[in-house]
Amino acid sequence: MNNDKKNKIILGSGISFASFTILAAIVSAFIPRTAPDPKKLDARTKLAYMATKQFAALPEAEKVKYVKSVGRSRRAYRQLSPAEREKVAQNTRKVRFMEMKERTQKFFKMSREEQNKYLDEMIARQEQRRQTREAGRPRNDNSNSADTNNRRNTSASNTGRRNVNRNARRQGMLEGVDSTTRAQMSEFFRRLRERRQQTQGR
Repeated sequence: MNNDKKNKIILGSGISFASFTILAAIVSAFIPRTAPDPKKLDARTKLAYMATKQFAALPEAEKVKYVKSVGRSRRAYRQLSPAEREKVAQNTRKVRFMEMKERTQKFFKMSREEQNKYLDEMIARQEQRRQTREAGRPRNDNSNSADTNNRRNTSASNTGRRNVNRNARRQGMLEGVDSTTRAQMSEFFRRLRERRQQTQGR
């Protein structure tokens, strides 16, 4: 086989492969990528799906639709592995940011009275979740004071870590966004902290 023939075969193979790749991309673009119906999944599977490559590959509008349909379930979230939680956070970061941006913009269109009511409701939900966590922890009335103090210290330490993680997530959320949105979100969180101090200090 001479060189010309070899070159023609190699060239033909390359063109065929490129054509196949382009065709596959075109077919893939027209295949509708949709998420499964959350109503047909159990609580854990709904959340675990958001940690998958299939969810990450969905169009943004489909992700938004799925996340809104699933809602939030801390009990189911706690059933996920640390790796799954990290992937869920990573795959839904943009969606959560869009939701937060919409809520923040809506918040600053409210009157001062409406804003305070909104903040109070948000604080109440957070307090309810905190009480639910506390109620779910095992208690031993016969434990000595040292054990009680240890539990309190552990609880305070866990709360501190959650606050640090929450602040880190907020900071990561604010990075790379436009200055107006960043300023609004920063002001929203400041108002939330201020309102919590006011209401809890009554």
